[in-house]
Amino acid sequence: MHMEELKEGFCFLCDIWRIYIGCKFGSVGSEDVNECEETNGGCEALCCNTIGSFYCKCPSGQELKDDGKTCQDIDECLVHNGGCQHKCVNTRGSFHCQCDPGFRLHVDRRTCVVVNACSLRNGGCSQECRSDGGRTYCECRPGFNLTDDGRTCRDMNQCLVNNGGCQHKCVSTHGSAHCECEPGFHLHVDGRTCVGRAQCSHGCRNTRGSFVCVCNAGYELGADGTQCYHVDECVDGGSCCEQNCMNYPGGYECYCAAGYRLDSDGCSCDGCPKGLYGKQCNKKCNCAHNGRCHRTYGACLCDPGLYGRFCHLPCPKWVFGPGCSEECKCVQENTLECHRRHGTCTCKPGYQGEKCAKDCADGSFGIGCSESCDCSGATCDQVTGQCRCPAGTMGSRCEEVCDAGHWGLDCLSVCDCRNGDGSCDAVTGQCHCEAGFTGVQCELKCVAGRFGLDCQLECVCENGGQCDRQSGQCVCGAGWIGQRCESACVSGRFGVGCEERCECEHGASCHHVSGRCVCPAGWRGARCDKACLPGTFGANCSQLCTCPHGTSCHHVSGECGCPPGYTGNGCEQTCLPGTYGLNCNQVCQCAERNQLCHPVSGECYCAPGFTGPKCEQDVVMSAVWMLFVECASGRYGPDCERECQCVNGGVCQATTGACRCPAGFIGAQCNITCPDGCYGQDCAHVSVCRDGMRNDPVTGKCTCAPGRRGDDCGKDRFGVDCLQRCNCSNGGVCDSVSGKCGCGLGFTGPQCERVCERGTYGLNCSETCDCADDAVCDPVSGVCVCATGKTGPRCDTGKCDLIDRRTSGAEWRSQKRRRAVSITNTAEKLFIAQTSEAERKKECTGREEERRHLHFCWSEA
Repeated sequence: MHMEELKEGFCFLCDIWRIYIGCKFGSVGSEDVNECEETNGGCEALCCNTIGSFYCKCPSGQELKDDGKTCQDIDECLVHNGGCQHKCVNTRGSFHCQCDPGFRLHVDRRTCVVVNACSLRNGGCSQECRSDGGRTYCECRPGFNLTDDGRTCRDMNQCLVNNGGCQHKCVSTHGSAHCECEPGFHLHVDGRTCVGRAQCSHGCRNTRGSFVCVCNAGYELGADGTQCYHVDECVDGGSCCEQNCMNYPGGYECYCAAGYRLDSDGCSCDGCPKGLYGKQCNKKCNCAHNGRCHRTYGACLCDPGLYGRFCHLPCPKWVFGPGCSEECKCVQENTLECHRRHGTCTCKPGYQGEKCAKDCADGSFGIGCSESCDCSGATCDQVTGQCRCPAGTMGSRCEEVCDAGHWGLDCLSVCDCRNGDGSCDAVTGQCHCEAGFTGVQCELKCVAGRFGLDCQLECVCENGGQCDRQSGQCVCGAGWIGQRCESACVSGRFGVGCEERCECEHGASCHHVSGRCVCPAGWRGARCDKACLPGTFGANCSQLCTCPHGTSCHHVSGECGCPPGYTGNGCEQTCLPGTYGLNCNQVCQCAERNQLCHPVSGECYCAPGFTGPKCEQDVVMSAVWMLFVECASGRYGPDCERECQCVNGGVCQATTGACRCPAGFIGAQCNITCPDGCYGQDCAHVSVCRDGMRNDPVTGKCTCAPGRRGDDCGKDRFGVDCLQRCNCSNGGVCDSVSGKCGCGLGFTGPQCERVCERGTYGLNCSETCDCADDAVCDPVSGVCVCATGKTGPRCDTGKCDLIDRRTSGAEWRSQKRRRAVSITNTAEKLFIAQTSEAERKKECTGREEERRHLHFCWSEA
């Protein structure tokens, strides 16, 4: 703080200079001359003494002129009209607001409010408007009359009434009248009376019909209009002198105080020009920087920003102004310098504001924050302009994104991620885990019941099924199938994927998980292939027969004695060839070579594969079946008694039961989805998808796994820029990177040039045929190719038309006739394959004892 003492118009400033001369408060030092003691230092208002100099100061509302001495008013009205609504009136050192006529100043001293209606367009009156208690009316000035409209004023001739009060002549004018005198008279001061001429003391000026007395300079006319009296202009204020005035008869003369000289106008006093002082300003100042000096005794008056006896020293750093008396307001650590004259702050690069207190705004830098950052939207160093790249970017302009494997500021941090491509979030470093993994480093597999990216998805598998931690596809436990493992294996199937076939006989079902056979009444054994032991029958063979000693008990119903056509302890065997009837004790009477007799009725009929009156004509079994067998969906075989084993929409042939698989599936039962890389009918088409992609098993279209995208070279090209040509045969497609051939189903080898060996099929011949005995399978689809006499998906069933033993003889004969008619009508259309009776009998030998049905063995076309 500066310590100032204002006393008798002088301003003493001491403690800022204490470090230079050691002065105390209230003292000025032994060698200093107080210029303010003489003529106020030439200052118009306040004079402030400093060590070796002084400076002038103005009161509030005024500012110093360029001469540093006189004060001039600050016109507050120039800025926003001083805040006034109507008029702003500037006064020396202050200002005030005024309102237009008809308005008055509000209590806020700024806004104006209406006083009365006369203030607006004079209330419509042509001359005077009056307002009285809310009533407004018009009046006319003297010499005028108000017309009938109550607003307009009309001129009246005042001379018509008593000559207007004039002694001689009355002259009417617009709205008024005046008096004039006859020649030789002049008008009295009352403006009405005329008096004779009198003697003027100084001079006389003739006028029309009169005269006027005039006085010499320095005199004025008396009240009588004739006498002139001396005037002292120096006393009555009539002089033009700015400073001193000396009167003399008939005039006056101006003169100036020491340090001033009279201006050419003879009135004004100007201070000595810069560089001069003394009486008549005839002495030269000795001040540095062409500085001014005291006009009386020549003491230097320093300009703002300088100090010292001769004004030869610039203000010390961080002070400025007259006498270096003001402290700079700049934030010093952000400022280069403070202007010594007016205190303006020169900011360092990177700072701005009146006091250099503000940093450069984002996007700017340098001196005055005048330069713009070029950092791709990022901020830059406010001083140098160097880009401050946010995490995840780098480069001189922050235009580059971190490459895979790096992250953070300037991409200096290395990703620490597993089970993926090793990349992480360029900003946070969070690992990009591939589907099926989670954890800070993707080191954890999804827990049971979760899958997908970051294990966010919940598995929907039922019945104990586990889902793939990447795709979420359910992996069903034994005995269950379906998208969610919601369906048990169909009848006749069990195990993982329901791929195992039940080996239960006599219509027994098996458990869909374990495959354990559940035998029907009358049967036992692991495969339900054995009838109940003699003396037992029924469910689980748990019931005891009650037949007389030596009499058979039916192993299913428990009835005593076997029905016609059957024999055995449990009536489980059909009559031996050549016998029929009750207890099989009657002999067949069939004479033809290719005839058999019915075990119940003994009626003769043609053996399978033969027709005609004497059973001498062969037929092709498969062609015959196509003519008279129309099985319902899901059934096949003689009398459509067998159930198809095809899954996934496969359709079985009505004759053999072989499955025709839809596009996307292969296998004897259509139970295998096309492996990756294969698609379409019989999975015969090859689709090559890049890493991270999977092909649709039906259409072959490659779809990217989550987080993957991009195309490959196609099926005929590979290598850099796809310039190399593939060399794959048999429909193989090469890898777009390495050129390695991916073979279609049924082929293998480096160029897919070899067909699968016997017993194998599918992709890379990696699947094993599921065919009974020595039957071979198709190398593409795995469908079994059955040998003569065999049928079924696995070629494990003989081609025997089964007729239920409970069929009556009449029904059997009716069926036989219908078939015989159909065969006879189409015999010429068929190709007959000859098979000897011995061969036909051989097909059925070995299984006759196990069958409870009558067999017709047919030769294969």
